Amino acid sequence: EKPSPVAWKSLILVLGSVCAFSALINTAGLIFATIAQIILSALGGYDFRWKEAVISAALMSVMVWAIFDVGLGLPFKLFQWSF
Repeated sequence: EKPSPVAWKSLILVLGSVCAFSALINTAGLIFATIAQIILSALGGYDFRWKEAVISAALMSVMVWAIFDVGLGLPFKLFQWSF
């Protein structure tokens, strides 16, 4: 059986979203890095919709803030202007 072709767009966008997150977490903050990762990885899907990606990014950002900052008290910089 012939192997299926590689979905290069999806592969590059999902891996790129992880790289973008790691590059942005210290410079732009945890919230913006999370939003960028969710939207970039959603762009790699077959059925991309902006409205769903933005809602997912907003909800995930609230969850990340609640878990890591409020719940665990980890010292992440949340925004670029945070200390």
